[in-house]
Amino acid sequence: MPCKGKLKLRLSLTAKALILISVPLLFEVGSAWLLLDLQKQAEEEAERANRSRAVSDQINQISRNIYEVWNTVSSASRGTWLSSSFLSQSYKKTFNGLREQYTYLINLSGKNEKLVKCAKEAMAAIDEAEALLDKNCLDLRAGKVEEVFANHKDKEKQLKQLYKQMLSQEFFLVEHEEEEFLKNSPVRLREYRQRTISIFVVAMAAHVVFSVILVVFLVGRVTSRLGYLGREVSKLGTGRPLLPLSGGDEIASLSRALSTMATELNALLRKQGAIVNNARDTICAIDDKGCFLSINPAGEELFGLYSDELIASRFIEYLHQADKEIALAWYQGLKSKSEKSRGTEGNTVELRLYRRTGNKAGNIAAKGSAEPLTTLWSGQWSEADRSLFCVIHDISERKELEKAKQEFTAMLTHDLRSPLATIRGLLELLQAGRLGALSDRGRELVEMADRNSTRMMNLINDLLDIEKINSGTMPLEIEEVAVSDLFQEVELSLGQWMKESRIALKINQTSYKVFADRDKLSRVLFNLVSNAVKFSEPGSRVTLSAMPEGEYIKISVTDQGPGIPADKLDSIFERFAQASSADHKEKGGSGLGLAICRAIVNLHGGKIWAQSTAGLGSTFNFTVLAAI
Repeated sequence: MPCKGKLKLRLSLTAKALILISVPLLFEVGSAWLLLDLQKQAEEEAERANRSRAVSDQINQISRNIYEVWNTVSSASRGTWLSSSFLSQSYKKTFNGLREQYTYLINLSGKNEKLVKCAKEAMAAIDEAEALLDKNCLDLRAGKVEEVFANHKDKEKQLKQLYKQMLSQEFFLVEHEEEEFLKNSPVRLREYRQRTISIFVVAMAAHVVFSVILVVFLVGRVTSRLGYLGREVSKLGTGRPLLPLSGGDEIASLSRALSTMATELNALLRKQGAIVNNARDTICAIDDKGCFLSINPAGEELFGLYSDELIASRFIEYLHQADKEIALAWYQGLKSKSEKSRGTEGNTVELRLYRRTGNKAGNIAAKGSAEPLTTLWSGQWSEADRSLFCVIHDISERKELEKAKQEFTAMLTHDLRSPLATIRGLLELLQAGRLGALSDRGRELVEMADRNSTRMMNLINDLLDIEKINSGTMPLEIEEVAVSDLFQEVELSLGQWMKESRIALKINQTSYKVFADRDKLSRVLFNLVSNAVKFSEPGSRVTLSAMPEGEYIKISVTDQGPGIPADKLDSIFERFAQASSADHKEKGGSGLGLAICRAIVNLHGGKIWAQSTAGLGSTFNFTVLAAI
């Protein structure tokens, strides 16, 4: 903890890293700048040396040329000045060369004002000497020989003075300075190289030092803190709290976030543990050898054994002998499922197991005494854990209730069928006149009784069929069936009734085939078309059509009736459900036709649904697996 009154600088890990990187980077930039400056000075020194050498050479060359000019023009003998070479002014070529050399020397001089001044004075002397010689040359050409040679001594003296101006003492001083500079230039270049090497060595040493500091920081501050964080993270899922790191950097922030997450995870684990421990269903884990890894308290009640007795034992040991092969096939099937094909289909199985009888709180009964239970096992295989996570639901009571319900329904329908058969036989005798002639009123009553008895018999048959489907006792004889044949059967069965009702039947031709039980699929179409006729007005039309939908064929029955309320489109497929309008109630019916249709379609692995628009009719669709 910082002392009171002191300010603790809280820097993030990024800021610290930037500081550690920036300091050596700035040092390296400074070193590079110094090296570049030394390189520039060395290049300037070399350039100055080259210029000095060129100046010295140029002064030497000018000295030689001036000496030649002097040899040419200094002799004032009559023969020399009267020669054709002099009279043709050949000296001008030499003077022009000197001017070019002085101009070049001025360009080489750079900022040497002393040399520039001397060169300009020399060029002025050249111009004056050239003008003097030009005048003498013109006078000689004009025949003024005696006049020219009359003041010969003065002219020679004047030319000597101009010669001295062309090559003054300052030129030799400048030449001496340049030579001295050239002499000392290698020494200075060596000094530049030595300073460059020194700066490079210092920069490398500083780079190494800063690298070591950075490594020490990463190892001492970052790596150690990450190691601590890794050790704390290993506590996740154990229920122990995570102790967060102090500080204001990113690692400390991550540590605090992980600590918060661990607290929430522990709370979630406690809730999940409470749910699992208080669940009425058995929740367990089974390893890849078929042995229990863990089981909740409900499993103790289900198996009649304590959890420590169940763990490490094989689950198949507690199953009915006849169900063991089914259980192994189910278990192996879940293990062999790939991640891509994994779903809920095939993940459940009904198995019978034995519960150990006795008082679990006190004594567990011997292995020989057990009672069979029917259970529903739902499992999911985890390849990562190499375990099967399973939920076992005791459905013994439900099975007993279903069995009792089926027995009650069978008894009820049998007890109703017998008197109904007798009543219908008696009504047929009355209608045939075997028991005497009936009045008109009597015939109406007999016909009404016959219709009601027929309706009651159909209701009983529908109830029996639904129970068979729900109990799984209604077999399916799957075969390849042409949809057009089903449409034709419906037309033959209901054609006369539809003609009497003045309702047209339109069949859209189709060549599709499906895999289905012919009789049961015909019953679905019969029920749907019957409903359509029942709720359609005279002069309207019922349409049968089929079209592919993925791997299935969608068969549709469309009418032009009053339609179905939107809130009833799903509920009409329930038992005894009808649309709530008074018009629908007047049509009668058992209320089981659509429920039977849905049950049969579900048996075929398809689905059924209704679409309707008020005042425009309804369409009932169902799908059946297409025959390839």
